[in-house]
Amino acid sequence: MPQDLISTMVERDVALIPTIDVYQNIAEKNGTVAEWNANTLPIVYDNLRRFHAAGGTLALGDDCCNPGVELGMPVDEIDHWLAADIQPMEVIVAATRGGATVSGLREQIGTLERGKTADVLVVDSDPLTDMNALDQVSLVVRGGEVVYPP
Repeated sequence: MPQDLISTMVERDVALIPTIDVYQNIAEKNGTVAEWNANTLPIVYDNLRRFHAAGGTLALGDDCCNPGVELGMPVDEIDHWLAADIQPMEVIVAATRGGATVSGLREQIGTLERGKTADVLVVDSDPLTDMNALDQVSLVVRGGEVVYPP
C-alpha cells in the first residue's frame, strides 16, 4: 500500500481488516502457498505494520467459512498479526473496539463501560503473555447473562 493511501485511509477513518489467513488459505488451495508466503506475506505484514503505525483503526476479522477458515476464535489470523509485530493488547483492541467501530456499534459494544452491552469473554490465563489463552474460554457473558458454561 502506498504511504499516501495509508494516510488517506487514516484521515478518512477507513479501517483495515486484513484477513491475512483467508489469502494464505486461498494460496494453499491453489498450490501457491510457498510462493505467497515468500513474496506476498512480507508485504502484507509491512502494510499492516505501517497502517497501524500511522494510527489507523484496525479490526480483527477472518471472513469465516472461506477456504480453511473455521468458525470460532480466529487463531491463525491472530498469529499473523503477532508475526507482523502487532502487540497482544493491540490485537485485543482491534478485535473488540475496532470490531465495534467498523460495525457502527461503538456506542453499544467493544469496551467495558457502564451503559454498554455486557458481552465478556473470560479466559483461564493472561492473553497478553500467551494469546493461546483466548482459545481457553472459562466464561462467556452475553448481554449481561452467562451463556457459557451453560
